[in-house]
Amino acid sequence: MDKEITTPEYSGPERRGNPWHLKREISVGHLLTTISMLLAAFWFFAGLDKRVTVLEQVSGSRSIEIQRRLTGMESKIDEVYRLLLNSESIKR
Repeated sequence: MDKEITTPEYSGPERRGNPWHLKREISVGHLLTTISMLLAAFWFFAGLDKRVTVLEQVSGSRSIEIQRRLTGMESKIDEVYRLLLNSESIKR
C-alpha cells in the first residue's frame, strides 16, 4: 500500500562547480531603478528638511505669542488680586 515517491534524475547542466547561482551582470533596468530610488529618497529628505524648518519657525512665533498672552494674563491676575485685597480691607 505504501507507494514510494521517486523523483526523476536531473539531466541538466552541472552546477555544483559554479558558486554563483545568479548572473554576475547588472541590467540597465536595475541600474536605472536604483538610481531613481536614490534620487527619490534624496528629494523626500530634502523636502522633509524644509518642512521641519517651517515648523520650527511656526513654533517659534507661537512661543512668542504664548509668552505675550501669558504676560497679559499675569498682569490681569495681579490687578484682580489687588482689587480683591482692596475690597477686603474696605470691609474691615
